[in-house]
Amino acid sequence: MISLTTRLGSMSQSWPPSIRRELNRYIRRFYREGGRACDNVGDIHRQPYWFFLPTWLRKKYNQETSSKISKKVLDDILWAQYCVFLSIRIKDDMYDGEEIATPLFFAADQFLSEACDILFRHLNGVPRFWPIFTGSLKETITAFWEVDAMQQRGRVSLRRMRVGYARVSSIFKIGSAAICYLAGHGRDVSIVESASDELAIAGQILDDFHDMDEDMSRKRLNYAARFILGSTQPRGEGREDTLQLLAERLLYTDRVTRLFDEVIGHVQAAENSLIRLKLSGAEQYFPAYVESLEILRDKLREEQANRIFGTAISRDT
Repeated sequence: MISLTTRLGSMSQSWPPSIRRELNRYIRRFYREGGRACDNVGDIHRQPYWFFLPTWLRKKYNQETSSKISKKVLDDILWAQYCVFLSIRIKDDMYDGEEIATPLFFAADQFLSEACDILFRHLNGVPRFWPIFTGSLKETITAFWEVDAMQQRGRVSLRRMRVGYARVSSIFKIGSAAICYLAGHGRDVSIVESASDELAIAGQILDDFHDMDEDMSRKRLNYAARFILGSTQPRGEGREDTLQLLAERLLYTDRVTRLFDEVIGHVQAAENSLIRLKLSGAEQYFPAYVESLEILRDKLREEQANRIFGTAISRDT
């Protein structure tokens, strides 16, 4: 797999020392915080799906044609995809009020410029790719604002939030689309996009589950919190009342189990979308992903039962 650390170091080598230090601090913090959900869903998912999909596609296409996509080209595409992600992520964190030094704003622009240079180098003669590239950027940026507004709104449908979550992750389709078009298989893009949408929704709901308290401290009621509350809108007079209600639903209802069943459903829908492409690697990835989610779901259900019966026993004694 491509060494992101090496590429980050090489790209930022000529930057002012203060910006390099801030970038290194940001990357370290990002991986510390980003590991929370991954720790619970198995080692196979420590790399994001948007790194796996282009890799699987390249392997499939290289077996079917004499015109091969080299490992170097794949690494360039993955690096470009990561640069787009970092560019958007840095600005999103700034928008959310995270403690990020202002100079990183310019680093975000450098990452986007790097991605454009690499993609133009490899796909200059592929005009059908570029509407996907620019459209994905626009879709993600617009959806960021819309999802943030939805989470602050009193009432919003869960279906609309799921659609918004898929749109926020539109940028993660860029790498896969690049591989499809480089291999002359542009017709496969729509299939991969459908799977990407399902995986994006699953991943965001998992993140929401871990971030419920943090989001409520920012006056946002995310998808997981609304689902567990059994309502698309907040209840109670304020944050403390909502937290109390949420704790009761977590303890005395099956809403968490149902939430994880929904996440599993999105992962399985992604797997079903990709079946016709017969991607080597997917047959290990998806069953392992589902199994790890089932294990986590069952652990949470067991913990819920222990708390309920433990409370009941303590009251009786």
